[in-house]
Amino acid sequence: MGRLNPSPFILLYIILVLAVLNACNTDRLRHIETINLVAIPSAIKNSFKSGDIIVRKGGGALSYAIMNTTKEPYSHCGIIVRNHDSLTVIHAIADILSESNEDGVQAISLNNFVRLTTDSMLFVCRPIFEDSLGIKLANEAIIMLNKKLPYDHRYNLSSENKIYCSELIYRAFLNATGQNVFKIKKVGKLDILLFETFNDTTKFKMLYNLNGSKLKSVKMEFKP
Repeated sequence: MGRLNPSPFILLYIILVLAVLNACNTDRLRHIETINLVAIPSAIKNSFKSGDIIVRKGGGALSYAIMNTTKEPYSHCGIIVRNHDSLTVIHAIADILSESNEDGVQAISLNNFVRLTTDSMLFVCRPIFEDSLGIKLANEAIIMLNKKLPYDHRYNLSSENKIYCSELIYRAFLNATGQNVFKIKKVGKLDILLFETFNDTTKFKMLYNLNGSKLKSVKMEFKP
């Protein structure tokens, strides 16, 4: 018999799971996110529009496993939706990290999304390379929210019936513009979406950067 080669999706999933289990025991997973006293000033929040992109660093073991794979200092993202004075973030998150214990695409208030930022690593940017793109992105995010797509624990970019956080933004852009805007890093046969994408000032305008530093690839050390 020929030797079986494990799927690259399974291999990445195993790496992430082992990293999580190495960092904490299972019954603490739902409470692993570090809560920080982080808040965006009201004057800045008032300038946010539907379709703006928000990215942050999470404090959980899964967040660090993701950063260790991407070699970037951020781990989670979402799309802002404004309804008059109300600001919501639509994002995809695993149930072990969700405060509502839900799995997949869901909505959370902007304040609560920001509150879960670790090490003051958070930024908000706006796509500027196409007119009315923000509204299109927000509408695509709402469609995925209404479909109640589950979280993709295999991080398979080719699968459309499950979705992970950066993939939500990837698919919103793809559906709204017909093109991929992300820089992609190959890990085996996997396509890893990079937040470094938002460094491109011809396509994105930085609205708020709590850390104040330019995004770049860094060496991440995973520590239990």
